[in-house]
Amino acid sequence: MKKSAIILLIVIAAVCQAHSQTTDRWQAEYLVKKQFAMYPNSTLQDLYKTCFQDVFGAEHLASDTQKVIQYIQYELSQPFNPCYPLYEYCGLNGNYVRVNISAVSNGYITDSLLASCFIRSSHAEKKVTLEQWAEIWHEISHYIHDIKPDIENFKQDDEYIFRLIDSGQYAWVHSRLYRDTYMPHYRIVTREIFENEIYPLLKR
Repeated sequence: MKKSAIILLIVIAAVCQAHSQTTDRWQAEYLVKKQFAMYPNSTLQDLYKTCFQDVFGAEHLASDTQKVIQYIQYELSQPFNPCYPLYEYCGLNGNYVRVNISAVSNGYITDSLLASCFIRSSHAEKKVTLEQWAEIWHEISHYIHDIKPDIENFKQDDEYIFRLIDSGQYAWVHSRLYRDTYMPHYRIVTREIFENEIYPLLKR
């Protein structure tokens, strides 16, 4: 009886593990399809950026509201893509959201509200260590390669990313191709702050 119970537990554990892996792969597949449907000129660098933003949020702490507002106003004076979505959930889990500055130029929200949400989000607790992130990204990149092995410069970008993480860093900018094509200008906000304070105003 005990032996049968142990075997049953092993089978259940194996099924649960397989289900977890399938879910992770499904998430990665959805991310890749969405990314290349919206931004065909993406690279692994751009997929990496949305994934680390999903985990870590903004790359730098911010505290000076006036400086943040001034820089938003500066970006609004520069060319940016009006077709870029007003908001976009990051990575696999959408813990953070990219809020396009066109939400300000189109009158949905004020620059001061975006600055406040961005500053508070930049101070949100980071729940993943760099070591944990290395393991997470290793799994994600493996799935991405299986799903879309023809991504340009995949091997070079993947090697650079792991050198970056090994050096104690995680942040990387968008690829030049992505920047030149899509001209992204946004601020990173936690999902909770976005859904409570910004999203209701975008629905008006």
